[in-house]
Amino acid sequence: MGDFMAATAYEVLRRQLETFTKQVAEIPADRPALPAALTILRDITAGSTNAVLYELMVAARTDEKLKETLQNVLGQYSAKIHDAARALPGAESFPEETFPVIVALMTNVFDGAAIVRGVLPQPELEEQRIPMLTALLTAGL
Repeated sequence: MGDFMAATAYEVLRRQLETFTKQVAEIPADRPALPAALTILRDITAGSTNAVLYELMVAARTDEKLKETLQNVLGQYSAKIHDAARALPGAESFPEETFPVIVALMTNVFDGAAIVRGVLPQPELEEQRIPMLTALLTAGL
């Protein structure tokens, strides 16, 4: 079962990275990259494909073998997410030492929002999330 779960996680993450990379490449040069990338990230984390990963992670909290498997898969994925984020236009303005924290924070914000949204939709907060994150990130530069 662990091999099947690992293969499922790998496939979900592969698809997400492929989608993110493709959509980022399509951001028009005259459009601000940060809010566009955050929108892409939000949409990916809100998708049904990502829900599979959430279910696996919840199950892994009580299944040591699955936890070990997912730690390996997610470790590799985290490195690939970092590389994809580092390739974004404007990413060079973020300090190298804090960049992994910023990437993790943005991913975690949208992951958490995706989980809560299914139970407690808050459209009034949803519409403000990306502008607020953009403002916070650009103010921190």
